[in-house]
Amino acid sequence: GGIIIIAILRDRFSKISFNVHDKHSNLLKVLLIGFFANILITVAAMLLFITVVAPVLYLLIMAVAMTAAGTYIGSIMLRFMRIYANLFLEFIAGIALTTAVQVIILLFMPYLGNFIGIIIYLFTVICFYSIGFGAIIDGKL
Repeated sequence: GGIIIIAILRDRFSKISFNVHDKHSNLLKVLLIGFFANILITVAAMLLFITVVAPVLYLLIMAVAMTAAGTYIGSIMLRFMRIYANLFLEFIAGIALTTAVQVIILLFMPYLGNFIGIIIYLFTVICFYSIGFGAIIDGKL
């Protein structure tokens, strides 16, 4: 789904990559802005869950946020490795990293305990979505 979103909004997602490559973007700033946007959008969606449109719109917004997070994280990762690639490769690298982190947490859940494992997993998922929302706002998507 993310590749389709990038194909449709390619110019807007290239701003996210541009900000990372030109060092205009600060990860902590992106994370904090995105965290507050994540809370605001989730609360608004909960208030509007009575309608049929709100859940579908919420899922679409979350898909765009995860696509932005993958692009942002992939841009940082590839820039760190001094690889300058296109937008699709940045997205795939970022999604692969975020998915790998989530799978590793789920694999270690029996050793951490279910409650601690769930808390850590939810924390990482919230961080990834917050990075996505922050990258969207920071890149003025």
